[in-house]
Amino acid sequence: MPWCLDVAPGNGKIPRSSLPLQLILHLNRPISCIFVAVLLFLYFFKVSVLPYATNAKICELLLIVLFIPNEAIRLYWARKGNLTETSGYLSFALLLNALTLSLCVYWALFQSYVLFIEFVVVCVEAFLVIIETCKFKTDLMLPFFAKNFVQIFSLLKLVPTELSYLYVC
Repeated sequence: MPWCLDVAPGNGKIPRSSLPLQLILHLNRPISCIFVAVLLFLYFFKVSVLPYATNAKICELLLIVLFIPNEAIRLYWARKGNLTETSGYLSFALLLNALTLSLCVYWALFQSYVLFIEFVVVCVEAFLVIIETCKFKTDLMLPFFAKNFVQIFSLLKLVPTELSYLYVC
């Protein structure tokens, strides 16, 4: 076999699970737990020390509490989608990434009081989510582009005929 991708033995499909994505997800699990713990600690600190309006207290606590199941479902779907090589789970995790990024933007810029340590922690979480999002997009689009690459360039006789097995996915 030449320089191209190895085909999984037996089924003739190109494996689409991603080790870098799995490592990022594995790294993001404890960081998300630390992130939520820091947000809760800083929330209670800010509520006890700084003058807060009642509606702002309730809204910010609800955002933190609702972030926990969102993050758990996002990480579960991303992990399951990566390991089972299904694009449905990855697509839903990508949608939840958009929600997580919007919450990070709110916590970094728009809440009543933003502490520097909170800003740093939110930026770390947002950075990891952006990396995951970029990796999701490449993992979702790679099979589509690989199939079209072989179709287009085989018509132009630019791809050798021994690469035609890439079109099986």
